[in-house]
This record gives sequence, C-alpha cells and structure tokens, in this order.
Amino acid sequence: MRKVNAVAGSKALNGIAAVNGARIAYDVAGSGPAVLLLHAGIGDRRMWDAQVPAFAEHFTVIRFDAR
Repeated sequence: MRKVNAVAGSKALNGIAAVNGARIAYDVAGSGPAVLLLHAGIGDRRMWDAQVPAFAEHFTVIRFDAR
C-alpha cells in the first residue's frame, strides 16, 4: 500500500485487494465512522476525487473500483 493525498495530516492508504480471484483497487482516507462511496456503472472510484477531502475530515472514507 502507498499513501495518497486526501486530507493533509490524515492517514490515507490505497491498495489492491484480491477478492474471489479478482483484483479490486481501493482507497481509505480519514478517520471516524465509515462512509462507503460507490461509483456509477460507467465510472470508477476517481469520480469521488472532489468529495473525498471534505468527507475525510469527519469520516473514514472507503471507495473502490467495482467490477
């Protein structure tokens, strides 16, 4: 895993999880209660780039690339 820039001073990680033979990319940022961000069918987790910093100030934000 490597750090990503979500919110200055917060812990932010991304990585790839092996799930049932598939490799799923994900990001986790912030701290607090969990918020799971799901992207639209034609997008990927980057569609939430503008919202993650604001959410990560108060929540643990989890987003992933659905298949």
